Amino acid sequence: MMDVKKLNEKLKDLQKEIKKLQEQCKHKDQVIKVIGPNDIRWICKKCEKALGWPTPEELTIWAKS
Repeated sequence: MMDVKKLNEKLKDLQKEIKKLQEQCKHKDQVIKVIGPNDIRWICKKCEKALGWPTPEELTIWAKS
């Protein structure tokens, strides 16, 4: 069984890898998605990076679909 220190090191390495992939992504396909309580954002479908907040109009359209 791995100890917590090794797991945290793996987690840190994976987070760095995710950040690198997100920086290289062109974010061509975006979708509005709930990412937390009271947190709705535009998200890249490919790399899952939060890109911004939808406008009230965009939220209304999204909520109706």
